Amino acid sequence: MKNIISINNSADLRKYISYQRFKHSRQVSMLAKRLCIRYGTEPDKGRAAGLMHDIAREMNGELLLNLAMTDGNKITSWERKRPVLLHGRAGAVILKRDFGFNDSEILEAVRNHVTGKPGMSLLSKIIFVSDFLEPARVFIDSEQRKRIMSMDIDSMLAEVLSMIFCYLEREKKEIAPPSIALYKELQCVKFR
Repeated sequence: MKNIISINNSADLRKYISYQRFKHSRQVSMLAKRLCIRYGTEPDKGRAAGLMHDIAREMNGELLLNLAMTDGNKITSWERKRPVLLHGRAGAVILKRDFGFNDSEILEAVRNHVTGKPGMSLLSKIIFVSDFLEPARVFIDSEQRKRIMSMDIDSMLAEVLSMIFCYLEREKKEIAPPSIALYKELQCVKFR
């Protein structure tokens, strides 16, 4: 954990992201830490993953594609169409390659925070919802946020996915298949 915490505040992280993105990442980090405490997982991991989740978010599509290709997983057609969806995968590559970071749980949370996928760890779920629900987000009002934050983590995740799906449908953008599979998984969990 030492090497990720050394990136903690600004100098190293700011080489990759703007001040606005850094402020967002700090908000995600603080919310993730609170949710980790609430759900009984390591708050330092939530703080670190939240802080680093968007390290590759402002990179261009070609660079995102090139970085993501090095992680050993194939690039899908929907990722090629919208390379910004690769910024989580690219971010995990940067953390491992440039910072020598090897905490698999944090790398997974960074990798999966964009679209999610079935079988996500608790930390990955926390980073996914924290990215959407952090207090500076203007597309969600405080009452909605409060209602969603009162839910258990799987219900919170399903609600966030549902809101993302509505947005993507309004914008006439394709919903990433892993997001759909995650939503279906969460629906099955409800009925067990």
